[in-house]
Amino acid sequence: MFTTRNLVFRLDLIPETEQLHILKIGMFGIPRSCIVDLKNFEKIDFRKEDSYSYRWYKTITWVPKEDRNMVFRNISTGECFTFSHRGLWNQEGLNHELLN
Repeated sequence: MFTTRNLVFRLDLIPETEQLHILKIGMFGIPRSCIVDLKNFEKIDFRKEDSYSYRWYKTITWVPKEDRNMVFRNISTGECFTFSHRGLWNQEGLNHELLN
């Protein structure tokens, strides 16, 4: 299964509908917006996940721009989301009860 990888620029939790609003940077740096149901949003292991399409990205020669502990997938579409290791993420939001 081919999946796309997107760098997340902004992630907003919508607790009333149990959804995430994701502003992502796609191919050619074009910003895109999408809504993902929390039930379809799963954390994946960066090193062991075979469906993560960019296997070369995980080699030791690549200088990662993404945080390897923050790689997620939309189960319904197979789309992967990564977060910058230099990003400033609100810890209260990351540890919200709906995300755990």
